[in-house]
Amino acid sequence: MNSVAAAEWFPYVSRKLVEIPQLLPSQTFTFQVVRGALERGAQPVIMTGRAQWLRSVSELAHDSVITLRNWQNPTVTPGNMESGEWERVVSALRS
Repeated sequence: MNSVAAAEWFPYVSRKLVEIPQLLPSQTFTFQVVRGALERGAQPVIMTGRAQWLRSVSELAHDSVITLRNWQNPTVTPGNMESGEWERVVSALRS
């Protein structure tokens, strides 16, 4: 987990999403892991559910966060990012 980690927002984002009234322990843990990664200088890439992630982890609301263009095809590729973002991801992987 030194170079790459994936954290899923649960329950999965959908049009029929019914949010539960309180966080599950696994959700709290996931949000803590993401916050810890941000504190260590990780390069976050939001693949799906941007609004849910920003509501859950407010620290993601800054310019260095990359959000993929096509949330229906969440692939981390140069064509699915804005100009220069692919290079930032590659640079983060190399460091």
